[in-house]
Amino acid sequence: MLDYMIFNNYFGREIFIKRGFSSSKSIVIQNCINNIKKEIKRPEKKIIKILSVGRFTAQKDYLTALKAILLLKDKIREKEIEYIIVGDGELYQQIQIWIKDLQLSNVTIVRNPDNIEDYYLEADIYFLSSNSEGMPNSIMEALNYSLPVVSTDVGDSNFLVRDAITGYLVPIKDYKILAEKLYELASDSNLRNVFGMNGHSLLIKEFSEKTLQEKFINFTKKII
Repeated sequence: MLDYMIFNNYFGREIFIKRGFSSSKSIVIQNCINNIKKEIKRPEKKIIKILSVGRFTAQKDYLTALKAILLLKDKIREKEIEYIIVGDGELYQQIQIWIKDLQLSNVTIVRNPDNIEDYYLEADIYFLSSNSEGMPNSIMEALNYSLPVVSTDVGDSNFLVRDAITGYLVPIKDYKILAEKLYELASDSNLRNVFGMNGHSLLIKEFSEKTLQEKFINFTKKII
């Protein structure tokens, strides 16, 4: 019945095409950030803060994240690592159990803070371990705060995390490689800043509100 269907991510588009949607009628215009911050250059630090923001659900795969943090803790000696998980959801108690079982004393859970911006500002690395995503808005937020990103290669994350440019993409559930990539960034403040600046520039170029408006205007002109 529809002439066109607009999706905000390619992952969702492909799912619906497999269910019978017409590929020629299925258009993607990805999300944007409507309040882009000034770029941030972070100083060298003794304590490296790694941040994850998201619902406490199976989709986010926090067990894989915690296993990666455990390996990182054993691997890195010259730095202290703090891992902060911000969000809420039905797996809150289960995540606490995993933290206890893995004997991770450097992990903090923060439930629905009012000042979530502070956590992005204080972080040094953004970490996403999901096994399923559409367009990860939390990665957009991380780029908005000039954070380098380590992410599983899921959904449309590859549009935001350009491997070895704005961060690293890793196969789903591969906590060993996730730990390696986190180690590379935790060990090198210059690399963190280079990736962070690259990600911020990418956000301005491809995911600003102006870019989104232009895409909708161009699409509208095309179909009229």
